[in-house]
Amino acid sequence: MRVLFAVESRQADNGAMRHFRLDKAAYISNILALPPAYLSLWLLMRSPNPPSQSQGESLLHSPWFVASVSAFLALFTLGAILSIIALARKPEPPKLLLKPSQATASKLTIYSAVYGTGPDTDIDVTDKLQGMVRDGLVVPVANDLAPRDPDFGKVKDLTVVYSYGNPHRATVKRREGSRLVLPEDTWLRDELEKCKGTSALREIAEEDSEKLAQRLHEVGTRVEFHFSAGADPCIDIFIDLVNASLFKLVTFGETEGHARYGANPLATTSHVVDTFFTLEHGETGTMVIRQFLSQNVADLMWAERSRKVLLDLSFVSVSFKGLCVGMPVKKFGWLGPAVTLDGAKRVP
Repeated sequence: MRVLFAVESRQADNGAMRHFRLDKAAYISNILALPPAYLSLWLLMRSPNPPSQSQGESLLHSPWFVASVSAFLALFTLGAILSIIALARKPEPPKLLLKPSQATASKLTIYSAVYGTGPDTDIDVTDKLQGMVRDGLVVPVANDLAPRDPDFGKVKDLTVVYSYGNPHRATVKRREGSRLVLPEDTWLRDELEKCKGTSALREIAEEDSEKLAQRLHEVGTRVEFHFSAGADPCIDIFIDLVNASLFKLVTFGETEGHARYGANPLATTSHVVDTFFTLEHGETGTMVIRQFLSQNVADLMWAERSRKVLLDLSFVSVSFKGLCVGMPVKKFGWLGPAVTLDGAKRVP
């Protein structure tokens, strides 16, 4: 590409030099035409006014007058011709010449992409992703990837087979509600480390850093009611999460706030069962929040489970940290979901 541009630029420079020389020659010709024109006018002004026939004929046969008029006409005509030629040959600005393959070349190649819940419902979205391909790709995984919802009411997956800069093919799967980033996170972290704030990848990471709580998506919940004689009753809320950020998200189980049953706050605090829970970029995982109950409250909640009273954990904040190469550690609080107990499984 650089060679083609250099050749085109050199050709344009040569054309500009020829145009300059022609324009300069036309200008000199017009300047040289001025003295003969002045001489002709001077000779005419010296003749009697009005001149007699013999005097007019004498003037027309005067060698000085004939020479001056001829020189003026010749030089003026030459200048006009050179100006026209210079105008016709005025060069265009150099253009960057690219072969089609060079203009559209991309390191990223998409071989196949399907979106759905399995072979029976998957919809081929290869063409759509291929139409987006550049050297990198960032795509929200959502139903608008496909012409219709492949399996209404269920969480779908996007499965992509791709290569980047070499023939080796890799397969990546992302859950609905997350984000597909190609090439994958290992390459992104390397690029972030190299670029140190100058690349578009870092811009994405900086945007993520301000919205990490929104990038941690809840995609499903289920409830287990631990309620048996001789044991402290409790409820376990299993929360399926997807990390749609470029960051690695980590929690050590710290929580703040109290859950509410209906409009009433519960006396005991909620806590994360796993004291160390982590999600890599694009990874899914299940976090369990446990809520201990008094015997009376447990009896009431189990008796009222068919009424679908909300157990609201949106007042409970789970402390997370976001880790990404080349970026400062980001702390944020993630608020829990609100669930009902009508579908809760009782565990003895």
